Amino acid sequence: DLTTDKIDFSLMSYPFKESRSSEQCRSYHIEGTRGSGIFDSGGKTQRQYNLGEFAVLDHTVSDTAEPRYHLYAWVARDNYCVVLHFSKANATDDDKKRMTDITLKSKIVPAKIRN
Repeated sequence: DLTTDKIDFSLMSYPFKESRSSEQCRSYHIEGTRGSGIFDSGGKTQRQYNLGEFAVLDHTVSDTAEPRYHLYAWVARDNYCVVLHFSKANATDDDKKRMTDITLKSKIVPAKIRN
């Protein structure tokens, strides 16, 4: 239900040996999805910026019944790109600040494998 007060969240990672920076992860992901509508500019306002160690893209999809705000944050780790994705319908400035705060407090570390 897109009208609730909750913020949706997902986390994804994928191997990317060429990954040297969070910005490269963001560029690679955006280029890889070009034409899919995910990051295309129709009905959206987009911003790209850095937030701590994360490369961020945020946008609002405004051509729907309820405008939906999305914040994507990429970070490069050990030949992987990790993506945090937040979204919320009718997001307020407080909601956007909460997403930003969670991103800044996130720590993406290598997993410790136990035998």
